[in-house]
Amino acid sequence: MVIGGGKDWKKNNRQPGEDPKAEAGVPKFTNAAYEKVIAQGNSWIVLGKDRPAGIESGNSKESHSHSIDMLVGRWGKNTDKVGPNFKSDAARIYISEKCNIDDPIYMDCKDFRAEGGTGNVKNKSAIGLKADSIRIVGREGIKLITVGGDYYNSKDGVIESIAGIDLCAGNRRGPNLQPLVRGNNLKACIDRILEYIESLQEFIYMYMTQQMLWNETQSIWNASTDTSLASVVLPWDKTKVIVASATRTAVHKGISASNATQAKGIVNEKVNVSGTRNKYLARNSEATYICSHYNNTN
Repeated sequence: MVIGGGKDWKKNNRQPGEDPKAEAGVPKFTNAAYEKVIAQGNSWIVLGKDRPAGIESGNSKESHSHSIDMLVGRWGKNTDKVGPNFKSDAARIYISEKCNIDDPIYMDCKDFRAEGGTGNVKNKSAIGLKADSIRIVGREGIKLITVGGDYYNSKDGVIESIAGIDLCAGNRRGPNLQPLVRGNNLKACIDRILEYIESLQEFIYMYMTQQMLWNETQSIWNASTDTSLASVVLPWDKTKVIVASATRTAVHKGISASNATQAKGIVNEKVNVSGTRNKYLARNSEATYICSHYNNTN
């Protein structure tokens, strides 16, 4: 029964070569002996074993590989005999006790499956969803959670490492997925770098101020020297030379001491910059590394 389609729905949607006595666009499903099929029109629930394609595909010959394949919109004419087709069937929820879930889900781009952090899963329980569009709505939030460390998988195997979450838009060939940025750590890193830049600006300003003072002192000294040389034959001008020389020496020592202090400060800032790099940009800095250790995207 077709609801809302009108009496001409079958006629208008029938493909060339289809059986006019059968429902339009609903192919015949070739089921295996180990499968129980529940069907209504082109809506299907298949209870059986893991088989993403032909009857002997997947883990269909192995034990503990049961599956539930729920789908709508098998692709083909009503005269065709078909099996599961993860690429062309309209929408599917696939649940399996043991399967290689990435093989059928990403069969159209095989060289990209293992990129990122989660890799190409083999012989594990899995749930796969595939459709033109998928929406997940949580009225009070959504969490995507992976576990690891002292946890066990469905086969009682110890999960020794933490698996991440990959966000892969386009499912296309290209560079490896990159780790997501941890916002709070990135903000702290940028704030720290800006503080160092401001500090270096202050050092540069103080150095320029000291340099201008030195230039002024040098100018005074030059003028005093010129005057002294011009009157060198006059004994009483020697006192002026001695005083000017002492003044110049004292000012020079003060500027040198100030420059030495500023130089030490710059050395300290170099250490601070190096520390920032190690704290926020080194992967082995677990707590403060600006990138996620587990979650990736393109």
